[in-house]
Amino acid sequence: MQRLSRSFTLSFPWSNPRRREGTEEHHRVLNYDIWYTIASYLTIRDVRSLTLVCKECRAATLPRLLSSVDPADESKLKKMCSHLSKSTYFSAAHLQGLRIGWQPLSPPYFAARWVGCRFHRKSTIPHALATLLSQAVNLRSLSLHRIEDLIKAEPRVGEALIALKHLNTLELLDIGRRTWKVVARVESRPTSLSLGYDSRASSRRDLIHLTRIPFLERVRKLRLHRFQFANAPMNTDLPGIRSLRPWPAVEELYLSYSLYLPFYRFCPNLRILSLWWTWMTSGTDMDMVAWPSAVPLRRATMGQLDAQFILGIPVHFLNLRSLYMNADLTLQVLRESSPIALSLWCSNAKGLEADLWERLVTVANAPQARLRYLMTTLYVQPNDGLCWLVSAVILSQIRI
Repeated sequence: MQRLSRSFTLSFPWSNPRRREGTEEHHRVLNYDIWYTIASYLTIRDVRSLTLVCKECRAATLPRLLSSVDPADESKLKKMCSHLSKSTYFSAAHLQGLRIGWQPLSPPYFAARWVGCRFHRKSTIPHALATLLSQAVNLRSLSLHRIEDLIKAEPRVGEALIALKHLNTLELLDIGRRTWKVVARVESRPTSLSLGYDSRASSRRDLIHLTRIPFLERVRKLRLHRFQFANAPMNTDLPGIRSLRPWPAVEELYLSYSLYLPFYRFCPNLRILSLWWTWMTSGTDMDMVAWPSAVPLRRATMGQLDAQFILGIPVHFLNLRSLYMNADLTLQVLRESSPIALSLWCSNAKGLEADLWERLVTVANAPQARLRYLMTTLYVQPNDGLCWLVSAVILSQIRI
């Protein structure tokens, strides 16, 4: 007998071999709500074990068990599709979160996610996924890799995706022209959208495709991966730029391996910006892509080279990540963005310039500086230990 709280008692009859009778009565001490609350604190693996306790427990833990499903390989993906499509109790209708990564969708000899995937005509995966999605009517979160190849191999995948009505989060990777047609017809109105290229190249018309997404005006978190627009300059000649309408709901934008976009032009209420390996091409209209210096950002996370795009923009929390930190560029960003909180991440601390910390203190103590919090993540050799910190003791001089 173990007491969980003053309000109820949880019995474990099997802990005493003499007490095997009345097991169901002991379990009924806990109602549905209590089992549901217990399951919310457990991992998916522990929840699977908890479902074997009793019928009441199984019913209450089912939402947690099917809240997030992520098969690791092809065999588990096939078993999941077969079980959820045919099972009466654990049916696809109970599924709330589904993520199909690139590993289950690729043959074993594919070692890279950017290698194109072409399903064999005898492959059962596209058909099984289409059946599963058509039955998963209560799905809230969906992430699908190789989406273009899935739709090409089985068009019903696209039709099932269009028919889903309750999606809050949608992630589609390795997209193509078929995917754009599907996204333009999606009936759900998700608030989080992720789109990305991998094995296919982005085109100059992608901005037009984005403007045709019916629910984009409701999206609050937007992620774009490898949107390079065929390296076309960002100016008035880019298709779709003239008819671009603002997306006022977008507050968070994550851009990786892409061209720098006119964020303020179509995301005027942007507060959180993340950049990783972004660039501009010659011929870019700087007035078009410039962010107004009077509009602050709540949080900015980016590589050190990407920080050039936010120079002069006030940032509350700035997170700089770099393989090799350049002291001059780091201090320039600190001076011109004037963050209140600064996080520095560097994978090669041995290459840091000796006077970086002293110069950082000088910049932080300037009259116009706002820095109050400094976080550092540095990867050093075991023999180096905290040697870098010895020269940084002067950081205590930063005013509080």
